[in-house]
Amino acid sequence: MESGTRDSPANALAVRTPAVTFYVLRDGADLYLIDCGFVGGRHHLANALDRRGWKHLRIRGILLTHGHLDHVLDAARIAQESEAWVAAHRLERAQIAGHYPPNGSSRFCGMLEAAGRILFRYSAPKIDHWLEDGEELPILGGLQVLHLPGHTEGHVGFFLPRRKLLFSGDLFASYSMFPHFAPACLSTHPAEIPKSAARALTLDPAGVLPNHGDGTKPEVHLARLRALVHGE
Repeated sequence: MESGTRDSPANALAVRTPAVTFYVLRDGADLYLIDCGFVGGRHHLANALDRRGWKHLRIRGILLTHGHLDHVLDAARIAQESEAWVAAHRLERAQIAGHYPPNGSSRFCGMLEAAGRILFRYSAPKIDHWLEDGEELPILGGLQVLHLPGHTEGHVGFFLPRRKLLFSGDLFASYSMFPHFAPACLSTHPAEIPKSAARALTLDPAGVLPNHGDGTKPEVHLARLRALVHGE
């Protein structure tokens, strides 16, 4: 499936890679990224923009859902190339910088992250704006920041009220055979994840776009999230 043909609305582009999906929002002549993907992310982004006919548009901003390497690896380079600003929740400061001390079961994730930063020569992006829960960004008529802790302390989603569409980050993984919350070994505060998922549903979204999942429609991802929250 080509990026953005089925699983995102006309002004949003899903950049699907083998490891993770990230998103591009178009507001007039400006583009905004929600995360930046992992290895090969810049290549997949360039191809996706070319296919959609957005290659000539400028990336103005990068919104990070959290600081794990598969979401931020190329953030510094993309920001430098496009002169885009970068924003993240203030509780992700240490995670993005690579200094977050993992605890409990998340030590496994911490070891993977540490090794990945060395292997892929990670350079932390400069954060130009620290996001707050409930903040409304002037993108597509108002893009709301939703603090959804659990996977990481400062993990956020982004809600577009005009479309009732939730970009849910790593709140859950949505696959037809196995939709699931992130396992404890990959999460900082796993007990908080179901609470965050329940909070997300109080927004009454019409669709959800996760960073890990198959290429189905946003309404199907939403149904899977509801089933996880309600234990169906």
